[in-house]
Amino acid sequence: MTPCLNAPIIASFPHLYLADKEYQSYITGLHPNKTLHETYVDIDPLTGYPLQGAKRMQLNMFLEKIDGVDILANVSTGLLPLVWIEEVMFCFLFNSTFKNSIILNHIMSVTDKNIYSTAIQ
Repeated sequence: MTPCLNAPIIASFPHLYLADKEYQSYITGLHPNKTLHETYVDIDPLTGYPLQGAKRMQLNMFLEKIDGVDILANVSTGLLPLVWIEEVMFCFLFNSTFKNSIILNHIMSVTDKNIYSTAIQ
């Protein structure tokens, strides 16, 4: 994002999950965890319908000491987390009745095609 905005903003997963250990050690209290911090989507294998998912990201500012800027005199170089953004989706409508009706429609479709192809022979 730095080249686009001309600002020292770096995107990452929350708690700098999957980032280099050097960046993770800059801030104390970070506990990267795959279950809590990764982006994922669960898709029903039969229908392709998304069942649940989460998109997670964190915006960080790259800090470094700049000569002549007093406020940054005691800053060491590293990533400072600014904000954690998370969007989560759960599908409550995709229940067993809905899934069973899709399976039944698929079976009926396949059966109809088999009956049709048998009648042609």
